[in-house]
Amino acid sequence: MKVLSIGDEVVPGRYRLHSRFQKAVNFNDGERLVALVTLEIGAGPLNLVLDRLPADPPPSLDISDDGTIWLGHRALDLDAARRYDSSLPGRGELAGLRTNLPVLEARLKLKSPPESLAFLLEESRLQAFTGFAAAFACHAAAAVEQILTGDLTAGVTALKGCGPGLTPSGDDFLAGLLLALNVRLEQCPAPERAGLRGAIQSVHRAALGGNLLSNAFLGLAERGRVASRTKALIRALGAGDAASVEAAADASLLLGATSGADLGVGLYLGLARAPRFAPSGFAADEPTKISRYRVEK
Repeated sequence: MKVLSIGDEVVPGRYRLHSRFQKAVNFNDGERLVALVTLEIGAGPLNLVLDRLPADPPPSLDISDDGTIWLGHRALDLDAARRYDSSLPGRGELAGLRTNLPVLEARLKLKSPPESLAFLLEESRLQAFTGFAAAFACHAAAAVEQILTGDLTAGVTALKGCGPGLTPSGDDFLAGLLLALNVRLEQCPAPERAGLRGAIQSVHRAALGGNLLSNAFLGLAERGRVASRTKALIRALGAGDAASVEAAADASLLLGATSGADLGVGLYLGLARAPRFAPSGFAADEPTKISRYRVEK
């Protein structure tokens, strides 16, 4: 097996098998995570992209200080490996954000899975929600409204861990919000940076829970580290045209059952509809409004 890409947040250590899926095998050491993934998933800060995944993953993954990677008793081939840079695009690559955000909103409304948090952007989606899904939608909408207009910490605490998925929808949304705030930090005037950093830290602290995978992704988002598909989306938002934003959004939406969409909604709302986080000159054109939805339970 050949390693094609090594994430820049992958560190030496002894990792144990955590979970296995068709396109990813996760290992952890109790705190940190390393994921073996297919080329289809792509590069990420914690990813080792392989030309093929093991049919029967061994119980351990060892990364030595000299860079050797052992999967069980087998040393992986590193000849083709490249180091992935997970940092966010810089200030100079973000000039087109305001122009392209409506394109992202439209794509999220058009392409997001029915069970995702895209109802926060398009209320008519709630007509298909019943039972538990309807109750979750009401809870999530109230929490997001609180995040954007009320008590930030209380709203994050209410949303974390909520919803379906290996990484719950609420956690994916919060990761997107953290990335949005870090993008804003790239554009923020110096006097406002300390306050925005404080908001990022507050969101991260309140968002942490008992889900190892969620905590790993939230930690990356808090530090402004992104996987390749999300980085491509943010770069397209900042410097691309409508077609490139649509293509990057479509690729990002393929992540997980709803993870790509839920992260995308958090990213969009954090960039476009959260004036309380906005640096001078970058406030949203519209006032923040998340409806207090009334749905049939």
